[in-house]
This record gives sequence, structure tokens and C-alpha cells, in this order.
Amino acid sequence: ILISMALWLRRLNNAAIGTKSPFTLANGLSIACLVAALSAPVISISEDSKPPLWEVYSADRLSDLRRSNKAVFINLTADWCITCLANERVAFTENFYKTLKDNEVTYLKGDWTNNDPEITKLLNQFQRSGVPLYLMYPSGRGQPEVLPQILRESIVLKAIST
Repeated sequence: ILISMALWLRRLNNAAIGTKSPFTLANGLSIACLVAALSAPVISISEDSKPPLWEVYSADRLSDLRRSNKAVFINLTADWCITCLANERVAFTENFYKTLKDNEVTYLKGDWTNNDPEITKLLNQFQRSGVPLYLMYPSGRGQPEVLPQILRESIVLKAIST
């Protein structure tokens, strides 16, 4: 981005004054962008080096976990859902992920961006016509707790810890 910006600034400057000047403000900015781009550290995180934070929701996976009496947290979301995005920023913090791990809760995330029929079926089971839907299945065979559509970290942590 910085290299593209430097080239754009250079071209803009040359077009504005009609000649190639050795140093102007635009040339200075373009050089600064190039220097910043070239000196920026290259960060490469391999997908294999970082464990996934959740599993993709499927009815089969949920059934397997429930048969094994595992606790499960389900987050049904969509890319276009503003409430979902806000909740992810507010409630799904590092503390949330740590609490999931500490309590051995499996996190399943279902993406309903393109109206997945399997997710629609689960939404319908809980009389919902859309996302978000947050469910906390306790270990054992208990019924899930339906969490509010607008979350706070404390609400989610309490549901996971009980």
C-alpha cells in the first residue's frame, strides 16, 4: 500500500507541475512512504503455528460432542450482522477463549452469511429467524442456555463457567 501510495504521489506531483522536479513535498512524501514500506518488518504467521480458536459448526459435530457429554458453546453469526460483529469485539476476548479452555468447552461457530440450511435448521429449533444466536450446552445431557442477542463479556463468562 505504501509503495502504491508513493508511486501515486510521485505521478500526482509530476502531473501538477508538468516537469520532473528533484524535490518537492510530494516527492518527499513518496520517498517517506517507500522508506517506511521497505523498513517495515515482514510478519508471517503460519496457519499451522496457531491453533484454531473454534471449530466450524455442523449438526453432526454437535451430536458427537453431546453424545460424549462435552460442554459446547455455539455462536451462529454472519459477516453482514452488525450485532454479531459488535458482540465479537465486546464479549469474545482473550479472557473468553481462556475460560473456554479452562472449562473444557468446545467452541462451534456457524457462519450464516450465505444462509446455510444446517444453521437455519438450528435457528428454527430455537424460534429464531436470524442471527445472532448464542447457545451454551452444559456438559452432560442438559438443555442449552440461550444467551441474549446483545452480549457482554461477563454474560458469556458466567454461562461458560456454570
